[in-house]
Amino acid sequence: AHLLSDTFDPNEILIYSTNVDRTIMSAYSELTGWYPLGSGDKLARQERSQSLPPFEVTGLEETLSKLEDDALLEGFQPVPIHMGEEINKILKGQDEDTCPIFKKLKEEVMKDPVFQQRIELYRDTVVKNLKEDWNLNDTFNIQTVDPYTDSYYSAMFNLRLKKEFDLGREIVDRLIADRYNYYTLLTDEMTRLASTKFHNFVHTRMDQRIYSTDSPLRFVFMSAHDSTIASLLAGVEQKQETQPFFATSILVELWKKEGTAGDKDEDFYAKYLYDDQPLNINNSCDDQGRCDYAGFKNYLKSREIEGDFDEACAYAESSSTTMIVAISTSAAGLIALGV
Repeated sequence: AHLLSDTFDPNEILIYSTNVDRTIMSAYSELTGWYPLGSGDKLARQERSQSLPPFEVTGLEETLSKLEDDALLEGFQPVPIHMGEEINKILKGQDEDTCPIFKKLKEEVMKDPVFQQRIELYRDTVVKNLKEDWNLNDTFNIQTVDPYTDSYYSAMFNLRLKKEFDLGREIVDRLIADRYNYYTLLTDEMTRLASTKFHNFVHTRMDQRIYSTDSPLRFVFMSAHDSTIASLLAGVEQKQETQPFFATSILVELWKKEGTAGDKDEDFYAKYLYDDQPLNINNSCDDQGRCDYAGFKNYLKSREIEGDFDEACAYAESSSTTMIVAISTSAAGLIALGV
């Protein structure tokens, strides 16, 4: 039996994406695999004349000829891709726009000896290249390099750029990985903030599947970024030496154990796969990557931040904070004068 029905059923599958064109297009690319062209609804003969748009359409006859009995061109199945602020908390917890406290945490990291030692690796390679190619004279730090890493990555797929910015894939991969492992995700607090909403989403949805008799949801697909993958791996203490490459995947699966009723945690195991390779989460999984679900869930919970996510992420610049205090003080004074 297939995991999903041949026809899209919104009760079976959810698709999430960050609000970026390339991740939305990646999600649509996946959808054409699950629901290929030609699998969409067909119209009965009497429906074809009743399904015309209630407004004038240029080239209507030509379009109808192409459609034949398809409801949409090429038999396309329309499937919604969900985006929004709450989804960003799941997929972009490491971004300052989603979690403003990261600005302060990154400033603290730049003073950390571990960070300072790591960036020395790039002084005679990336930094030298940046200064020569872009005439940069900034004091080097990861923030200096950050805007240009995509250009280095692009050089791997463009011969002109490759000649101009030839550093080699190995050093670029390591640089981009270090940008996260030794900067954005250096501390345990940062990795927890970046991944806590995803962890909570995973075990909450899996619990619903186990304990809710009316939960037909079978698959959730999320389209995001290499930074998302890096953050989620760091969140389960599985940092990688190289940055996740294009089309990298994380797959979290829930399996029912044979011969069980399937009505409690102990009847299930979970698997956490990175590019199809099982990870030994919390050193508690067998050689096939099977982790008892109860322990797996408790571990994910232990990796979440304590308290409210929005409160933990809240941060205001010192100048803004001073202004707020000043306004509050003035307001209190006005009240006192009113008395």
